[in-house]
Amino acid sequence: MSGRTQNRPPLILSRFPTIILCLLSSSIFSQDECKSPVLSKPSAYHSVQFNINRINNWLANDGFIVSHRTTGHSGCEWPKGSGLYDYYTAGICLVGQVQGNIRSAAAEYSSEWSPGRAIYTPGSNSPGISVDPHDTRYRMYTVKPGDSADPTDPDYNVDYAQWPVGDGAPAQDGELFDDVNDNGLHDPFESFEDYNLNGIYDPPDGQIVEGEDPPLFNGDRYHWFVMNDLGEERHANLWNTEPLGIELQAGYYGFADDGPLGDVMFMEFLVVNKGGMPIDSVFFGIWNDPDVGDSRDDYSGCDRELDLAYAYNADNDDEDYGVRPPAAGISLFQGPLVDSPGDTAKVHGQLLPGMQMMKMYAYTHYT
Repeated sequence: MSGRTQNRPPLILSRFPTIILCLLSSSIFSQDECKSPVLSKPSAYHSVQFNINRINNWLANDGFIVSHRTTGHSGCEWPKGSGLYDYYTAGICLVGQVQGNIRSAAAEYSSEWSPGRAIYTPGSNSPGISVDPHDTRYRMYTVKPGDSADPTDPDYNVDYAQWPVGDGAPAQDGELFDDVNDNGLHDPFESFEDYNLNGIYDPPDGQIVEGEDPPLFNGDRYHWFVMNDLGEERHANLWNTEPLGIELQAGYYGFADDGPLGDVMFMEFLVVNKGGMPIDSVFFGIWNDPDVGDSRDDYSGCDRELDLAYAYNADNDDEDYGVRPPAAGISLFQGPLVDSPGDTAKVHGQLLPGMQMMKMYAYTHYT
């Protein structure tokens, strides 16, 4: 339905609320050239394609923002349909200290993450429990404008109808409607989306309820999932640390745009500590391995003023892309909020006195 009104709730702020992946003309930046095989057995591995614009990239529900496992080679094609690849793999990584011991939750060729949420009793000192990662509820969900929850509608989308609000998926309080007179309220003559199929318009009531309130999302296509690192067996895949105790909710979206936005994939993350213990000195990062065409002649670097890490070809002639090969980058658009007396942060138009958003803290390259 065109012109539908969404009552957008205030932004939920966490230690690491939002980060953006920006494909400037190709892929992302990165590190290691060793293409190690995946040693772990995936739990309920589910991957989908981000391909709403000129990027054709495989996402996975165990921490890979670019998945090499689905293709058996590089996971990100640019431009879409060209058969040229700019990025091999990339994953979400967190590291912190729990009672003085360093712990990690990371995806780096193999993954310490498992699909699904962590069941945790607030205030408890006991760590949460990972749900069954094989449950299909914990798949990647994909929705877009115009989707319907009505099985008889040609635009029916099962992911839209089964939107997992109970697991943290963002939702609209109240059903969507055509606000013909722009008064912000649903009037009897205005059409609406009957999301819960009860035949009446359900207004905002201050509660987000699964099955009653429709998805709330950005972009022309939106992918969402939740994962956690509480499965101890998963940590044998990388550095054998104890679980960090994190649940992470991730959203990816983009726009079908002929301009610069056609080369961008946006990412947003909500990180929740469900380990039962405080985590100190937390670092959030994206580990990545770019192959801008031929991987043997790539360089990488960073620009702290732009909160940008990037990769590019050593010269203007690449074996795969030819002349004028693309470059790629990850830019941090919104960092974690921290206390900062005298400063004021602005988030989604909301002013937050005494706060500031952290900028990119570090960048490293290794071979």
